[in-house]
Formats: sequence, C-alpha cells, structure tokens
Amino acid sequence: MINKPVIYYDGYCNLCQSAIQFILKRDKKSVFEYRPLQFNNEIPDNLQNLVKPETVFLIDNKIYTKSSAIICILIIISAIKLHWYILFLIPKFVRDFIYTLISKNRYKWFGQRTSCYFPKNTEL
Repeated sequence: MINKPVIYYDGYCNLCQSAIQFILKRDKKSVFEYRPLQFNNEIPDNLQNLVKPETVFLIDNKIYTKSSAIICILIIISAIKLHWYILFLIPKFVRDFIYTLISKNRYKWFGQRTSCYFPKNTEL
C-alpha cells in the first residue's frame, strides 16, 4: 500500500471546503487523501496535541501546518512550482500571522456549513 500525502482540514468551514474543491480540480492523479479533522478517528499520535479545527495539516513524510501546509499543497498540485517556492522566502512568522488572521475570522467572513464536507475519496 502506497502512503499518500494526507490533508487534514476543517470540514465545516466554507473557505476550507472551497480550498479542498480547488485542490481536487487540480489533483488529477489523486495524489492526496482528504480527511476532515472533526470526523477522523485515526489522527496520528504526533498530531494529537496540535489538532485544532482552525489549522490545516499536511502529512507528507513530515508534518506541515498553517501557511507551510498551504504552500506545500500548492507546490505538489502545480505544474509551475517555482512561484510557490518563492513564498517560503516570506518569514514563517509573517505567513502564519496572516494565516491565523484569516483562520480566526473564517466563519465570519466565509460562513460555516451545518454538515461536514467529505470529498469522494475521503477515508474515515
């Protein structure tokens, strides 16, 4: 069995749902697995203390969170990768500050679902 990179996301967040749909459209080879944080009973032990619905996680040989997870996802799904790597030149504390600002206001700005969003290839 081949381990795919796994994206953990807030299944109730409209912004997160839109982001997952954006990724799915570009994930032609089904590179990722998608798992909403709210309904995943198999969150790895090394993530248990980090798990918060306002934080996206990418596990791909290592754990990426917040802005680093977003950038890594964009690099993996993009044909032209260099422009996404350039985002790593922005200091992490600046990137994560912007991520946290959006994350804290995501329900107010983008709304919240009443049911959790599961892409077709979501494993629970």
